[in-house]
Amino acid sequence: MVYPNGVLFDQRPTIISMLPVTVTGNIPNQLKVFPRLPTPMLRPILLVVTPFSQEALAPLQEYFDIVQWQSLPAPEAFCAQHGSGVRALITNGMVGVPPPCRDTLANLALIACNGVGYDAIDLGWADARGIRVINTPDVLSADVADFAMALALAAFRRVPAADRYVRENKWRRQEAFTLTR
Repeated sequence: MVYPNGVLFDQRPTIISMLPVTVTGNIPNQLKVFPRLPTPMLRPILLVVTPFSQEALAPLQEYFDIVQWQSLPAPEAFCAQHGSGVRALITNGMVGVPPPCRDTLANLALIACNGVGYDAIDLGWADARGIRVINTPDVLSADVADFAMALALAAFRRVPAADRYVRENKWRRQEAFTLTR
Protein backbone atom coordinates (compact mmCIF):
# COMPACT_ATOMS: atom_id res chain seq x y z
CA MET A 1 0.00 0.00 0.00
CA VAL A 2 1.30 3.47 -0.86
CA TYR A 3 0.19 6.45 1.18
CA PRO A 4 -0.13 9.96 -0.28
CA ASN A 5 3.20 10.96 1.30
CA GLY A 6 4.99 8.09 -0.44
CA VAL A 7 5.23 5.64 2.47
CA LEU A 8 5.52 2.02 1.40
CA PHE A 9 4.34 -0.16 4.26
CA ASP A 10 2.85 -3.47 3.15
CA GLN A 11 5.37 -4.38 0.47
CA ARG A 12 8.58 -6.40 0.66
CA PRO A 13 11.65 -6.01 0.75
CA THR A 14 12.37 -5.90 4.44
CA ILE A 15 13.80 -2.39 4.31
CA ILE A 16 11.08 0.11 3.60
CA SER A 17 11.59 3.79 2.99
CA MET A 18 9.54 6.14 5.13
CA LEU A 19 9.47 9.92 4.81
CA PRO A 20 9.31 11.35 7.42
CA VAL A 21 9.59 9.12 10.49
CA THR A 22 7.79 11.58 12.74
CA VAL A 23 4.06 11.06 12.91
CA THR A 24 1.91 14.11 12.44
CA GLY A 25 -1.83 14.20 12.09
CA ASN A 26 -3.59 10.90 11.52
CA ILE A 27 -1.98 7.59 12.43
CA PRO A 28 -1.53 5.26 9.42
CA ASN A 29 -4.11 2.45 9.35
CA GLN A 30 -1.38 -0.17 9.76
CA LEU A 31 -0.70 1.14 13.28
CA LYS A 32 -4.41 1.15 14.11
CA VAL A 33 -4.50 -2.64 13.96
CA PHE A 34 -2.89 -2.62 17.39
CA PRO A 35 -5.76 -2.80 19.89
CA ARG A 36 -6.40 0.15 22.18
CA LEU A 37 -6.65 -1.35 25.65
CA PRO A 38 -6.90 0.86 28.73
CA THR A 39 -4.83 -1.25 31.14
CA PRO A 40 -1.11 -0.48 31.16
CA MET A 41 1.13 -3.19 29.72
CA LEU A 42 -1.81 -4.92 28.04
CA ARG A 43 -1.60 -2.67 25.04
CA PRO A 44 1.26 -3.23 22.59
CA ILE A 45 4.55 -1.77 23.79
CA LEU A 46 6.60 0.67 21.75
CA LEU A 47 10.17 0.40 23.04
CA VAL A 48 12.13 3.60 22.41
CA VAL A 49 15.82 2.64 22.56
CA THR A 50 17.44 5.94 21.59
CA PRO A 51 16.44 9.53 22.36
CA PHE A 52 13.40 10.54 20.32
CA SER A 53 11.15 13.59 20.24
CA GLN A 54 8.35 13.45 22.80
CA GLU A 55 6.26 15.53 20.42
CA ALA A 56 6.59 12.84 17.75
CA LEU A 57 5.70 10.10 20.24
CA ALA A 58 2.60 11.87 21.56
CA PRO A 59 0.15 10.64 18.86
CA LEU A 60 1.34 7.06 19.40
CA GLN A 61 0.39 7.07 23.09
CA GLU A 62 -3.18 6.33 22.08
CA TYR A 63 -2.12 3.00 20.58
CA PHE A 64 0.96 1.95 22.55
CA ASP A 65 2.43 1.86 26.01
CA ILE A 66 5.63 3.77 25.29
CA VAL A 67 8.67 2.61 27.24
CA GLN A 68 11.93 4.56 27.19
CA TRP A 69 14.88 2.13 27.26
CA GLN A 70 17.19 4.67 28.90
CA SER A 71 14.82 5.23 31.82
CA LEU A 72 14.48 1.54 32.72
CA PRO A 73 16.29 0.64 35.95
CA ALA A 74 16.83 -2.94 34.73
CA PRO A 75 16.34 -3.16 30.93
CA GLU A 76 17.13 -6.89 30.73
CA ALA A 77 14.57 -7.66 33.45
CA PHE A 78 11.98 -5.54 31.62
CA CYS A 79 12.61 -7.45 28.40
CA ALA A 80 12.41 -10.80 30.18
CA GLN A 81 9.07 -9.88 31.74
CA HIS A 82 7.46 -7.75 29.00
CA GLY A 83 9.48 -8.55 25.85
CA SER A 84 6.64 -10.48 24.24
CA GLY A 85 4.48 -7.34 24.48
CA VAL A 86 6.89 -5.21 22.45
CA ARG A 87 5.42 -4.81 18.95
CA ALA A 88 7.48 -1.86 17.71
CA LEU A 89 10.91 -0.45 18.47
CA ILE A 90 12.46 2.94 17.68
CA THR A 91 16.24 3.05 17.45
CA ASN A 92 19.00 4.47 15.27
CA GLY A 93 21.61 2.98 12.98
CA MET A 94 24.36 3.11 15.59
CA VAL A 95 22.50 1.33 18.42
CA GLY A 96 20.08 -1.06 16.74
CA VAL A 97 18.21 -3.62 18.82
CA PRO A 98 19.74 -4.06 22.30
CA PRO A 99 21.53 -7.45 22.28
CA PRO A 100 20.36 -8.48 25.77
CA CYS A 101 16.72 -8.25 24.61
CA ARG A 102 16.89 -9.48 21.04
CA ASP A 103 15.62 -12.97 21.74
CA THR A 104 12.91 -11.85 24.19
CA LEU A 105 11.06 -9.72 21.62
CA ALA A 106 9.00 -12.60 20.24
CA ASN A 107 6.21 -10.41 18.81
CA LEU A 108 8.30 -7.53 17.50
CA ALA A 109 6.80 -6.49 14.17
CA LEU A 110 8.53 -3.20 13.34
CA ILE A 111 11.96 -1.62 13.86
CA ALA A 112 11.86 2.07 13.04
CA CYS A 113 15.35 3.42 12.49
CA ASN A 114 15.51 7.15 13.10
CA GLY A 115 18.05 8.03 10.44
CA VAL A 116 19.39 6.90 7.10
CA GLY A 117 21.86 4.25 8.26
CA TYR A 118 20.83 0.95 9.75
CA ASP A 119 24.30 -0.60 10.21
CA ALA A 120 23.62 -1.84 13.77
CA ILE A 121 20.42 -3.63 12.79
CA ASP A 122 20.89 -7.28 11.85
CA LEU A 123 18.70 -7.42 8.75
CA GLY A 124 19.05 -11.19 8.42
CA TRP A 125 17.79 -11.64 11.98
CA ALA A 126 14.89 -9.24 11.35
CA ASP A 127 13.95 -10.81 8.02
CA ALA A 128 14.04 -14.35 9.48
CA ARG A 129 11.52 -13.23 12.11
CA GLY A 130 9.32 -11.28 9.67
CA ILE A 131 10.19 -7.97 11.32
CA ARG A 132 9.85 -4.90 9.11
CA VAL A 133 12.75 -2.45 9.20
CA ILE A 134 12.15 1.12 8.14
CA ASN A 135 14.48 4.10 7.97
CA THR A 136 14.37 7.73 6.87
CA PRO A 137 16.38 8.21 3.66
CA ASP A 138 16.67 11.69 2.15
CA VAL A 139 15.11 13.43 5.15
CA LEU A 140 18.28 15.33 6.00
CA SER A 141 19.94 15.45 2.56
CA ALA A 142 19.36 19.18 2.05
CA ASP A 143 20.56 19.98 5.59
CA VAL A 144 23.70 17.89 5.13
CA ALA A 145 24.41 19.67 1.85
CA ASP A 146 23.89 23.08 3.50
CA PHE A 147 26.23 22.15 6.34
CA ALA A 148 28.87 20.83 3.91
CA MET A 149 28.77 24.13 2.03
CA ALA A 150 29.02 26.10 5.30
CA LEU A 151 32.05 24.05 6.38
CA ALA A 152 33.72 24.52 3.00
CA LEU A 153 33.12 28.28 3.12
CA ALA A 154 34.35 28.44 6.74
CA ALA A 155 37.54 26.60 5.80
CA PHE A 156 38.15 28.72 2.69
CA ARG A 157 37.55 32.00 4.53
CA ARG A 158 39.38 30.82 7.71
CA VAL A 159 36.38 31.46 9.98
CA PRO A 160 37.68 29.27 12.87
CA ALA A 161 41.06 31.09 12.80
CA ALA A 162 39.31 34.48 12.72
CA ASP A 163 37.14 33.44 15.64
CA ARG A 164 40.22 32.47 17.68
CA TYR A 165 41.87 35.78 16.70
CA VAL A 166 38.94 37.72 18.17
CA ARG A 167 38.48 35.52 21.26
CA GLU A 168 42.18 35.75 22.13
CA ASN A 169 42.00 39.58 21.90
CA LYS A 170 44.74 39.69 19.28
CA TRP A 171 42.90 42.52 17.59
CA ARG A 172 43.56 44.71 20.66
CA ARG A 173 47.28 44.15 20.33
CA GLN A 174 47.06 45.33 16.74
CA GLU A 175 48.15 41.99 15.39
CA ALA A 176 46.98 41.86 11.80
CA PHE A 177 44.73 39.01 10.70
CA THR A 178 45.44 37.95 7.15
CA LEU A 179 42.34 38.40 5.04
CA THR A 180 41.46 35.74 2.52
CA ARG A 181 39.66 35.76 -0.78
